[in-house]
Amino acid sequence: MILPSLHLCPIQPSISLTEHTWHQHTTDLDEMPCPTDSPAQMASARLWFLYDLSASQFSPDGRVFQVEYAQKAVENSGTVIALRGKDGVVFAVEKLAVSGLISDSRQIVETARSEASNYRAQYGTNIPLKYLNERVAMYMHAYTLYSAVRPFGCSIILGTYEQDGPVMYMIDPSGVSYGYFGCAVGKAKQAAKTEIEKLKLQDMGCRELVKEAARISTKSEALCTFLRYLWVPF
Repeated sequence: MILPSLHLCPIQPSISLTEHTWHQHTTDLDEMPCPTDSPAQMASARLWFLYDLSASQFSPDGRVFQVEYAQKAVENSGTVIALRGKDGVVFAVEKLAVSGLISDSRQIVETARSEASNYRAQYGTNIPLKYLNERVAMYMHAYTLYSAVRPFGCSIILGTYEQDGPVMYMIDPSGVSYGYFGCAVGKAKQAAKTEIEKLKLQDMGCRELVKEAARISTKSEALCTFLRYLWVPF
């Protein structure tokens, strides 16, 4: 039995805070407190910081900062391009290896292996990717619900070929998952997505997808850097 491919982008260390530094919770620099702020503004900033400490705590505007930080770690990690065609799934993966904190990756891989093994032991057949996707997604989502744990800093792309044809899913650090014909994660995600959207992937075979994956990797400076380490298995 071959377990569907997993790409994992581990979380990176948190930024520490001291009484002389401030952590920016939003991308808007105007919202960042400064020494000239009024006491009320400074108190508001300290109160806002309380929502930063736990994955189980919502901010007043409905955000969960710990999940956002995990997603940011994925955006700063190595690039992955995944394309699903009419006869298979192609992964273009930077270095085909895990970078960063390996323990996160091992935990997810072992969970997926355990789910696949348990399903086969119980039903005598390989686990359909739909069920493996749901179980891994629920496992990752559970780590966004409690204050004693942190979200996994990785996005996972699952791909396989089943009786009805190729199947591919992506799971983000919040546990949200969707099926795709084409997707990308990592530093050069946006540039890759722009090129993927131009393709009619459902009409393309694996050999064409390999060529397109290599072509997409040359379209931007970030992707050109990625191309130096590109392996394309299918």
